[in-house]
Amino acid sequence: SNKEGLPDWQGIILGGVDPRDAHSSDYFDELKRFVDNSGLDGEVIFGGFRDDLAMCLRGADIACIPSACEAFGLAVIESMASGCAVVGSASGAIPELLGEDRGLTVEPSDRSAWATALESLLRDQRKRNSLSSNGAAWVRENFSMDTHVNRLTDYYLGISGCESREQLVIESGR
Repeated sequence: SNKEGLPDWQGIILGGVDPRDAHSSDYFDELKRFVDNSGLDGEVIFGGFRDDLAMCLRGADIACIPSACEAFGLAVIESMASGCAVVGSASGAIPELLGEDRGLTVEPSDRSAWATALESLLRDQRKRNSLSSNGAAWVRENFSMDTHVNRLTDYYLGISGCESREQLVIESGR
């Protein structure tokens, strides 16, 4: 099922069905059928809910975050902090987090564009490494505890650079 010339790969889908959410069950079932019907059952593993997400992300080269509407994008930050190259939706806060040199963005409903973006990163290790290192450095610079505390303190002291609550929320990730 791998395209000719495409390096060997394996996808892991983390998360699963929350019994309190009837919609997640339908989506999960549809996703599983799609994987099976596409002949990708050898390449895609369903990992379920995990309490060792950091370890799982450290073992990944690429994180695919297809959220249609993401208010902040904690999964993006966690993935970048773990050294993953990220492909995320061009919606919500994700494009702002990924920037031009920290990840790739794709329209949420464009399946072909998702495949193209993921394939490009599978084929281009240099690009993967660049996005990975740029993303990790940006997260360290902007989301460390020291940075957060300093910005929060500056905000409450009225120090310039934090003129509004909205700017603080965006900059601190809360």
